[in-house]
Amino acid sequence: MRTILILNPVAGNTPIAETQGTGETNEEAILRGLRAYGIEPDVWYTTLEDAGEGLAKKAADVLSPWGR
Repeated sequence: MRTILILNPVAGNTPIAETQGTGETNEEAILRGLRAYGIEPDVWYTTLEDAGEGLAKKAADVLSPWGR
């Protein structure tokens, strides 16, 4: 199964998080957790030009079983 993970590389930590880390360590932890379940996602990053909406639409098109 193909999976796409969209991350914001400049997002800060949430104050309610149990642990605080850098964006890099957070990404590593997310990937490690997914890999523990056999999920190897494509990682896409938001930019100033695309805060995620365009990436989400693109991911939906890419992952659609109807191959838009």
